[in-house]
Amino acid sequence: MQHGAFDDIPDMVKEAVMTDIADHLLDQWINGLLDEGQYFADLAFQKRFNEFYNLTPEDNDYFEVE
Repeated sequence: MQHGAFDDIPDMVKEAVMTDIADHLLDQWINGLLDEGQYFADLAFQKRFNEFYNLTPEDNDYFEVE
């Protein structure tokens, strides 16, 4: 069986690295949206929020998106 480069790294360290990467990617995504303007960023966030939580117009937390 082959061993990968990450096999010797403790799980706690792996999780911390994955969290840092996720935070960085989220920051990049948000900043990219903000480069297009606040309205565009808000619209994109609302669409993603609805999709992520599988919300429909009947749900209380649903964002009405144009």
